[in-house]
Amino acid sequence: MPLRDHFRSPVNDHYSWDEVHGGWPMEIVRQMFDLLPAPFQASPKIHLGSPVEVDIGTYEDYTRSNPESHSDSDGGVATLPALAPTLSVEADLSEQDQYEVFIFDDERDRQLVAAIEIVSPWNKDCPANRELFVSKIATLLQKDVCVMIVDLVSVRQVNLYAELLEL
Repeated sequence: MPLRDHFRSPVNDHYSWDEVHGGWPMEIVRQMFDLLPAPFQASPKIHLGSPVEVDIGTYEDYTRSNPESHSDSDGGVATLPALAPTLSVEADLSEQDQYEVFIFDDERDRQLVAAIEIVSPWNKDCPANRELFVSKIATLLQKDVCVMIVDLVSVRQVNLYAELLEL
């Protein structure tokens, strides 16, 4: 894919960041397939948004479990009093997107040896998100993982490399 400024017209008039860059990790893996020697293996990783998910399996369909719910009887309405939550916590639902390619060494039990990190706009949009991204990179480096940062976000004028060196 040629490098173009995807944050200005005409590209951003028709495509979002996710539409353009969501395919990059797999395309990088495809290109690396013939380049990586054995026992190394590339793997794409894309995660969009918050790590919190709703488990819809916790909801019950009362019409299936109670066949009389569709009857035309003049019975009363059963109600369930609202229960107090057993635990309440503050949740950080930041939109920390991840576009990555991991390189594993299959001879060493799939040990992570390299990572290509593609910066998204949400990695740079505020100091807290930049700190999370830079901390992730620093952690990888401390674990002796080679890291390449691909930063094509031209609308946020910050220097992630300088923040990484400062950390």
